[in-house]
Amino acid sequence: MTLRGIIGVLRWLVGVAAAAAVVMLFTLRGGTSQSDTPDAHLIADGAEVYAQHCQICHGSDGLGGTGPALSGSVAERFPDPSEQKAVILVGRSAMPEFGTRLDDHQIEAVIEFTRYGF
Repeated sequence: MTLRGIIGVLRWLVGVAAAAAVVMLFTLRGGTSQSDTPDAHLIADGAEVYAQHCQICHGSDGLGGTGPALSGSVAERFPDPSEQKAVILVGRSAMPEFGTRLDDHQIEAVIEFTRYGF
């Protein structure tokens, strides 16, 4: 391979890495608070969403029911909030999808509530 070819490959790799970094930044933000300080307004909004859509399966206290317990275990189960968001959006096992039922703010809020509100 020529020096020009190597430089072309390196430019391509740098471009791919930069694109991946941008995607990761947006994904990791996942629409949720990533700071060490939970967002009290988001938690309050999330409590309402949880009461309307989640507590029937996960329990009013988050300790489970027909769905698994969430209180105290969400951050362990989903260290990256974007993983939790994906489950909320498309569902998993017996959990239905909520991507068409909840808007972005509601999803962000319920993630914040289940991580910090119980």
